[in-house]
Amino acid sequence: MRELKILVADNSAWTRSMIRRVLETRFGATAVYEAEDGRRAIALLEGLKIDMVITAVELAHTSGIVLLDFIRQNAKFNQMPVIIVSSHEDDRTRVDAIQHGAVRYLLKPFKPDDLEMAVRTSWTDAVRRKAKRYSRLPAHTLTVTLDGEEARGEALDISIGGLAGRFPYMQSFTLYSHYRLQILFEATKEFGAFEIAPVEAALLRIEGSVDEIGEDEPRCICAFHFGPDAMDAGSRGRLELLMARLAAEMPEFIADSDG
Repeated sequence: MRELKILVADNSAWTRSMIRRVLETRFGATAVYEAEDGRRAIALLEGLKIDMVITAVELAHTSGIVLLDFIRQNAKFNQMPVIIVSSHEDDRTRVDAIQHGAVRYLLKPFKPDDLEMAVRTSWTDAVRRKAKRYSRLPAHTLTVTLDGEEARGEALDISIGGLAGRFPYMQSFTLYSHYRLQILFEATKEFGAFEIAPVEAALLRIEGSVDEIGEDEPRCICAFHFGPDAMDAGSRGRLELLMARLAAEMPEFIADSDG
């Protein structure tokens, strides 16, 4: 994931600190803001660019449900994913939170793995809702490199924020590790040949295994995320050019993830 700005709202300083540690150790997050009550949370939302909120139901001054309503009713950030953490075990509170727009509901006490999964899936869902992905790309070579080991495959879809590709399986494929990508597009009647490289990308998902695909040529699908400093200005410009060309000249390649 790119460098997310996450707001954590909870009356408990211990809970806020625990959530911060998970975000820092599991995602490398450095932009984590804390609010000890609902009024502080709203002030931070209005004053900063926040990507995601993790809030308790039990907040002083303004409850987590009221905070949810404030977010969903504000056009500036009404698409922001909000994760609710709560000590209430009853279904009524859970349903109330979901109905008011929470994307995940975690019951206290929760494990770091549970929080990690909630954050990762919530952000992935948000990106999918917003982003247009461009699949069935023109012929190209996609190369991924880590520590001198190289795999060549094909991109399945691509956006400004990342891509998914099919590759021969490498033992070095490890979640959240960073890889160097190179995409070389062949010349077609619509496109001249051009290259997007180098691109530094984090591996967020791996699908497939030797058992599922056979031992002769095990292959996997990998999803990579481009961080804010993933590429130089030249590569960024070529990626933006690709997006613009696909949208203008090859609309059949556009696959809206909401559809």
